[in-house]
Amino acid sequence: MIDIHAHVLPGVDDGVVDLEESLAMLKNYEQAGVRAVFATSHVAPKRGYANTRERLEKGLERVRHAAQEANIDVTLYLGAEIDNHPQLANVLQQAPSLNDSRVVLLDFGMKQADIEEVCYELSLLDYTVIVAHPERYFYITMEAIRRLKKQGVLMQVSAPHLIKRGSKDAQKIARKMLKEGLIDFVASDAHRAKGMPGDVMKKAYQYVQKKAGTVQAERLFSENAKSWLLGRD
Repeated sequence: MIDIHAHVLPGVDDGVVDLEESLAMLKNYEQAGVRAVFATSHVAPKRGYANTRERLEKGLERVRHAAQEANIDVTLYLGAEIDNHPQLANVLQQAPSLNDSRVVLLDFGMKQADIEEVCYELSLLDYTVIVAHPERYFYITMEAIRRLKKQGVLMQVSAPHLIKRGSKDAQKIARKMLKEGLIDFVASDAHRAKGMPGDVMKKAYQYVQKKAGTVQAERLFSENAKSWLLGRD
């Protein structure tokens, strides 16, 4: 499995607090069968997370080195979870994409946003958008998700919402998206090691496997990440 959305870098956002917790998270991933993780720290200037590519690269190298020293066999890739912003194009110039691709993971937050317009504008700049956890946005409808998919926008659903964790409304939407084939990636959105993100990913994989089959589970937990984000590796 590959987790494309995790807050594994210590001390840069509301994710893990120190290197020890980062390693605990990675160890749980390894034990559960997650072989690669994207470090997607928040880039959210309006919320106080004005992380730059340079800062996140330094944090990633620190965690990579520590994981190697601890013999943890999980490959780490650089990315970011980028908040929607009035000057989003400028923010994207400072923030890392996912593994230096033209694919960006965007968080549209709980304040109503014109997701379709933002994604269209970014497509004109040659970006492909992955919408982070659309099942959480109370203002987005299933019809809007279907339109976004036709527009070429990708959807990342959080693993907990497939296994009855989080709000019931988010669970309902996530499962409906699975049934309609509207999910491109399932990821943990892990913030703390105590949440056992590897175990959550494994349970969500088993749920998707049961409901949609092994081929679809492989697509959502591994193959799509390889195709979209690791094609050059």
